[in-house]
Amino acid sequence: MALSLRSAVALFLLGLVNVSASVLYVSVNSTNPVPPFTDWTTAATNIQDAVDAANPNDLVLVSNGVYAAGGRQISTADVTNRLVITNSITVQSVSGPAVTLIQGYRVSVLTNLPNAVRCVLLASNAVLSGFTLTNGSAGTGNYDNGGGLSAYRSSAVLSNCVIVGNFAAGAGGGAFGGKLINCVLSGNLAEGGGAASSASLLNCQVISNTANWAGGMLNGTATNCLLAGNRATNYGGASGFAELVNCTVVSNSLDDGSSGNGGGSYYDTVLNCIIYGNTAPNGSNYYSSTISYSCSVPVPAGVGNIAGPPIFVAPGDFHQQSNSPCINAGDNADISVSTDLDGRPRLVGGTVDLGACEFQGTTRYVSLLSTNPIAPYSDWAYAATNIQAAVDAATNGDMVLVMDGVYQTGSAGVVIPPLPVGGGFVTESNRIVALKAVTIQSVNGADTTFIQGYQVPGTTFGTNAIRCAYLTNGASLSGFTLIGGATRTGGNGGGVFCFSNATVINCVVSNNTAGNSGGGAYGGVLSNCTLIQNFSTNGSGGGAAFGALSACTLIGNSASKGGGAAFGTLNNCLLFSNLAFTFGGGSYSNFLSSCIITSNSANAGGGVALSILDNCTLAGNSATNAGGGEWISTMNDCILTGNLASYGGGASGGTLNNCTIISNSASDAGGGVDLSPMYVNNCIVYYNTAPSLSNWYLGTLNYCCTTPLPGSGVGNFTNAPLFVNLAGGDFHLQTNSPCINSGNNTYVTVTNDLDGHSRIVGGSVDVGAYEFQHPTSVISYAWLQQYGLPTDGSADFIDSDGNGMNNWQKWIAGLNPTNAASILMMLAPSKTASGLTISWESVSSRAYYVQRATDLLAQAAFSSIQSNIQGQAGTTSVTDTNANGKGPYFYRVQVQQ
Repeated sequence: MALSLRSAVALFLLGLVNVSASVLYVSVNSTNPVPPFTDWTTAATNIQDAVDAANPNDLVLVSNGVYAAGGRQISTADVTNRLVITNSITVQSVSGPAVTLIQGYRVSVLTNLPNAVRCVLLASNAVLSGFTLTNGSAGTGNYDNGGGLSAYRSSAVLSNCVIVGNFAAGAGGGAFGGKLINCVLSGNLAEGGGAASSASLLNCQVISNTANWAGGMLNGTATNCLLAGNRATNYGGASGFAELVNCTVVSNSLDDGSSGNGGGSYYDTVLNCIIYGNTAPNGSNYYSSTISYSCSVPVPAGVGNIAGPPIFVAPGDFHQQSNSPCINAGDNADISVSTDLDGRPRLVGGTVDLGACEFQGTTRYVSLLSTNPIAPYSDWAYAATNIQAAVDAATNGDMVLVMDGVYQTGSAGVVIPPLPVGGGFVTESNRIVALKAVTIQSVNGADTTFIQGYQVPGTTFGTNAIRCAYLTNGASLSGFTLIGGATRTGGNGGGVFCFSNATVINCVVSNNTAGNSGGGAYGGVLSNCTLIQNFSTNGSGGGAAFGALSACTLIGNSASKGGGAAFGTLNNCLLFSNLAFTFGGGSYSNFLSSCIITSNSANAGGGVALSILDNCTLAGNSATNAGGGEWISTMNDCILTGNLASYGGGASGGTLNNCTIISNSASDAGGGVDLSPMYVNNCIVYYNTAPSLSNWYLGTLNYCCTTPLPGSGVGNFTNAPLFVNLAGGDFHLQTNSPCINSGNNTYVTVTNDLDGHSRIVGGSVDVGAYEFQHPTSVISYAWLQQYGLPTDGSADFIDSDGNGMNNWQKWIAGLNPTNAASILMMLAPSKTASGLTISWESVSSRAYYVQRATDLLAQAAFSSIQSNIQGQAGTTSVTDTNANGKGPYFYRVQVQQ
């Protein structure tokens, strides 16, 4: 039996848990490159330096420029690489591939020289996005693949890149291995696979590459890709031994005088493709490929193939005309993506098209002033006079284009379950019913184009009520004002009722009423919309219910629960002056991100109730009872200021992480926060007012800046937070704020603060909604100030009291840096009937774990025997019930948080 080799100080400080990702910066013009390159003023001048300084999951952000310096080998047999990424980080350009280049080195065509330089080598889970990779080369030998990119794991990703003018003596002139997404590969050269080899390509363009075998790609897979103008000498002008799904393979060739096979495809597996207009001595379009549901000549032997021609829009434009036989001619079984090469819906009309681009439909026209409405309304001269007529004439994928006016006629009915009436279902009327995946769009926007429903005078409901619009999955409504719509009693969505994948874009939804939920809108995806003065009588979500809202404004809506919105998701939205008669004036049971919730009111939760909020601001909301800002919600990185309630002016109930709760008031108790159970972590709760306990009332606070010091929780401090401008409402931290580095990373659930900056800078999270971006110390400023130590970093790693532990170690361990007797050390073990009891000096504000080894020379000698051990004031002990033999046993204790 033995204890740790060093019994006096048995604590091993091996780091903190749950450290969030960081952003590192690169600029070729940086004049002050200082590791770890955490802002533009200290940016690295080459990408490799920042990559080397990064930890897994970090982001390396690269400014414009040509990066052509430096190089690294991972094997003496391999060529040098301009950039090597061996851990799971993301390297991303600021402005895209047009202005951000990684340049290798090659000498004309003879690039297989010892001084050749490949552009990039990627390892597992690494991501490179937004660069041009050019002039790279891979030489001879066993490492002669991938002149622009070599990715030796399929999980490596290259996205939104241009790979041009690279060479490989082996395979993959542009790229070898990895997953390429939305990339252009052009003008690359190799022995096999001029553009790519053994790679997975998605939504890529493979154009004008050259090889002896497979001019475009060799092996690998391609989905939604265009392969055009590639050339080979021996076989496969476009591809060989690959899998092609929904690709367009056109105008590829074998060299003149060649006796090779397959101008387009050679020994490939082909599905839902167009292989047309390629040339070769044998098998102009394909040779010995397995082909199904594709367009080519001669007609391939597999199932579902057609002869074409595909009828493209124009030479060089490989989109299909409306009479192309390739439309709806594919097989849906192997569709794995939702968009085509253009980024538009991959599936329009129920069956996938052949080729890389999905035909999106024709246009139908609507004008109130049309004097000659003739179906199918395919010209302004024959425009329909009402929207429904054009929708009825349309097919999936079509657009219905609508001229200015007020559209208030027609009442198409749809059966809407579940609204039982007398044991059956009711039929609800709508100005527009879109039961097809069509886009209905105004010419000049919502200011001049209206769809007006009907509300029964006096009651707003009744059998004559008319909703503005009803949209099925895939339908879209853009640029309208939806006004005056209503449902029957118990109905949902007075302005618009949407299936989950229907979209409403750039619309104003105003003065509509629902008998149940969603006075303005129910379901669907709403973007850049304004929802104003809508009403839900008996349900939830006066403005919207059960929808996904982005960049929307909700003003003056009302409902029983969730005056603004209920049961949905909101991103970058403004909720202003909404009213709930019970809970959640602005929001009830939503997920909200980067929203502003202001001047809303309710009985409980004037701003929000039963919601989850990230990076939001709640200001000036009120509740007659509890929770002026929020009630029983989860909030991360939020500001609560100027809210009012009887209890909990800022917040009542729920969980708050990294929030700033300032200048709220309560008429009874808890001006800042109240109500148990409530958990407030890494928060500033200061300058609030109430007759009793101005800042907090009940609840559990951890690592918070507040006063007085709470009776429960750990890590709290009472120092004033030192805002940049309290009176002016600027709640960013001053350079000497005690809140810097004073939080606990365990409670961090988001990657960015309220400004969108990195949430953790300096190793430990700050307290409050804003992260100070340039800390000079890695230690909690509150802790340093408590013991009279400087916050400029000069004291971080010195031993102030001479007991063998530096100040950083003392802070991690929760010790006193001015008291040499304050130290963690293991005590003498004791043998009991149950096993061996290990004891150590401890503090109550820390958790520990214990590890054991029996052979210190073994690989990974230590293993945990117990974790999450809450420390006790003075001494903590655990018993190792498995330590019953002769040993030896070696133990170590570590701080867990």
